[in-house]
Amino acid sequence: MKKWRVLKVRKDVASGKNDERDGFQELLALIRDGKVDVVVVYRLDRLSRNVRDIYDFLETIQKAGVAFVSVTEGFDTTTAMGRAMLGVAAVFAQLTREMISENCRDGLMRRAEAGLFNGNKSNLYGYGYSPEQ
Repeated sequence: MKKWRVLKVRKDVASGKNDERDGFQELLALIRDGKVDVVVVYRLDRLSRNVRDIYDFLETIQKAGVAFVSVTEGFDTTTAMGRAMLGVAAVFAQLTREMISENCRDGLMRRAEAGLFNGNKSNLYGYGYSPEQ
């Protein structure tokens, strides 16, 4: 059993595609201030879905002597194999983000080609809305 004390629980509602999220920036500040010994995430893609951001984050925590734990994936960044496996998982997290984006674009294009509405139905300023058939 680990005897860790939870300093802060943070949930970002923004996309994991970049590191400009408030919670992520707050975490980096706490790490730089020496207030964190270990970062615990539920799953790697909850931290980021960008390979470069994950590698930068790992470099930051390594320099600060901070450990990293992914609850569901069991990464151990203190070993070469653990770091390598984390890198592989980071690639797949980014791949998932990019595939979701491609699928959304494709779906919107198919709707547009079919003459269907693409947008927020509750935000049609000055226009009436009639449901699609």
